[in-house]
Formats: sequence, structure tokens, C-alpha cells
Amino acid sequence: MTDIASDQIPDVISQLVLLIAPTKKDPIGPDTKLVSELSYHSLAMVQLGLTIEDVFEFDSLPQERASSLETVHEIVELVRELLDEGEGALPTVDHLQSIVVPLGGDWPPAS
Repeated sequence: MTDIASDQIPDVISQLVLLIAPTKKDPIGPDTKLVSELSYHSLAMVQLGLTIEDVFEFDSLPQERASSLETVHEIVELVRELLDEGEGALPTVDHLQSIVVPLGGDWPPAS
């Protein structure tokens, strides 16, 4: 199956953020705030971080950077930077599906 295109990273991150968010708010955009708008708490942030690591096959997210992320856009930028540095890989559609379906999602997301 084909890899997700790099221009789809914001869509992937947005869907993961929304699926894991304690408070659902649809649609979410680049400036959506994790804590104040989606009620993210420490456990939800850990789950999101682990899910992103799994999706993009990162060994681990840099803890100092990950702990300061506040918006969807900041997560997208971190993922892009890590991929540009040669960390991880873009997921295949099948791999992404295997992660989002158990969370109640689908790829591509229904519009």
C-alpha cells in the first residue's frame, strides 16, 4: 500500500489529536489549543505522543520539545522536522488505518 504523502501530515495529526482528545471539537485547525480547547491532560498527552511515535515510527519524541507543544500546528512542525532530520518515516495507508480504526477513526477521514 502507498505511503501517506508529506502534504497529508497536517490531516493525519489533526485526526489523531481529535480522536484522542478528551473533549471533542470538530473541526479543529492548526491553531486549536490542546489544553484549553480540547481538554488535554497529562495522560492524554502521553497517549498522543505514543500514538504519533507509532504512526511515524519515531524511536521517541524529544521530551523537552514534546512537553511544550500547545497547538496542532506545533505538533505538525515537530513531526516534519523529525522526518526532515531522517527520523521515522511516513506511514502507509494500511499502517495508519491499523492505528486510527481502534481509536474510532478511519483513513482517509469521512468528510
